[in-house]
Amino acid sequence: MPGPTSDMTLLFREQINIGASDLHLKAGRPPLFRIVGEMVLSNHPPVSAEDMESALKQLLGDDGYARLNRENEMDFAFQVPNLARFRVNAFRHVGNLGLAARAIPLKAPTFDKFIFPPVLRELLSAHNGLILVTGPTGCGKSTTLACMIELARDVEAENPAAAADHAEAGAAAGPSDAAPDAVAAARAGGVASAGLAPPRSIASPPPESL
Repeated sequence: MPGPTSDMTLLFREQINIGASDLHLKAGRPPLFRIVGEMVLSNHPPVSAEDMESALKQLLGDDGYARLNRENEMDFAFQVPNLARFRVNAFRHVGNLGLAARAIPLKAPTFDKFIFPPVLRELLSAHNGLILVTGPTGCGKSTTLACMIELARDVEAENPAAAADHAEAGAAAGPSDAAPDAVAAARAGGVASAGLAPPRSIASPPPESL
């Protein structure tokens, strides 16, 4: 009988369908989903060591899996076409392989979809300053940042003078190596990072070195 990880796209689809922010896999227990901050045990059978190997080879390819075995931890991104991107932290703990996958929507949510205080729109219109978004894992930091980035683009589209000011400030600060969505990049466990590999879809070759 195929294990729960025989087709990782099915687990990822289940993650999206039930509204889970994270999927956690580790040998010896059933898959876990994080839903609104709570860890929920799935109805799948426990994941075996062979299931974990299958899952990671699907996501990383043979070369990536070999690298994981050498380094014992790896951060990468994986994309299921027309579904979502997944920010993945794969690891080895007490000899067992595991992974945590955070779902990232392909389309950024809109500001109006969530109940944000109106003052946030005013803050995003400011010409300078610093906004910190903090909180525990799974509380919505990345989603909030994505909404803020989209809103900032809308504000600049409505106010060309503000866009020019921001562009001038960016030029004065020098070029940045970070991709536009690196603001929201983080390890699946919630540690800030801007060094994820490019997303890999089912049909793509293994991700490049981080």
